[in-house]
Amino acid sequence: MFWPFTNNDIYTSKSGNRFLKFEDQSEVEEEQKAQERHLWRTIWSVQVPNKIKNLMWRAWRNSLTTKENLVRRTIFDSPTYDRCKQASKSALHAMWSCRELDVVWENDMQWQFRRNHTFMDFKELLSWL
Repeated sequence: MFWPFTNNDIYTSKSGNRFLKFEDQSEVEEEQKAQERHLWRTIWSVQVPNKIKNLMWRAWRNSLTTKENLVRRTIFDSPTYDRCKQASKSALHAMWSCRELDVVWENDMQWQFRRNHTFMDFKELLSWL
């Protein structure tokens, strides 16, 4: 008998714990990937213009030309949004949480929950929606 998860094929409690940790992480990652696949199948099947789907995909991947990304690429010095001066202009802030967007979202009653929930990033928002 041998233990395939060490170089010398001998079981140790350290290698057993490492194996269990890796196995647990793999299951979580696979579950997240399956949820993302389901989400994107749903999004791509929605009857909206492709430019809307593309915008959501780019925001999800954090590839929009937001001020936060431009600071990361050393094009700007400050990630603060020029209009509201409150937060960095991430995709989530630019499309959802900026107070300057209240005029867009406030008229429709179905979006009144917008101020009651906080999200870490656009991925979390889109998954929640």
